[in-house]
Amino acid sequence: MTDHRVVVALTDRDALDQCVAQLPDAYDVETTTSLGEARTLLSDARIAFLDRSFFPDAASPAAWLETVDPDCRVALVTSEPPAFDPVRAGFDTVVQRPVYGDRLRGALVRLLRLARYDDLIREYATRAEASDCVETVRRALDGVVSHLDGLAYKAAVRDPVVETDSGGRRKERTGSATLPAGRRAP
Repeated sequence: MTDHRVVVALTDRDALDQCVAQLPDAYDVETTTSLGEARTLLSDARIAFLDRSFFPDAASPAAWLETVDPDCRVALVTSEPPAFDPVRAGFDTVVQRPVYGDRLRGALVRLLRLARYDDLIREYATRAEASDCVETVRRALDGVVSHLDGLAYKAAVRDPVVETDSGGRRKERTGSATLPAGRRAP
């Protein structure tokens, strides 16, 4: 089986059975004739085909689809053109009835491509965010290193090193012997 779970929710049991029979066996397919059960099945589905008759008015699909996982790609199955804009309502594509053969497989391929595209965009955004984070940390560390180099330079060259000899007398010398490699005293 694949990680692409497909939910087919149609009110007509015969149309539902015909639709499922045409889906490739490689997909984990769940079916229902109830919108309430469809909501439960969609919780971990990647692709869904929903019957237009579940949504009697133009406002209902948008509100209902807001509760669906945004990773789920949804097709509206209808026998007549919807009275609303399916894309604005949240559907990814429209499948005209009767749902059979190339029409169904074509819709499935489109939805899988959209799902893959979403995955690639999310992966890119994650990598870009990580790259930005790494770049920010690198710049901050460069600043810290520069600051520490400056402190080491001041301590090594400008601040005298105080030593005492065997008689307890103070002896001052500059720390030029401890300059970091590649640095010269001013």
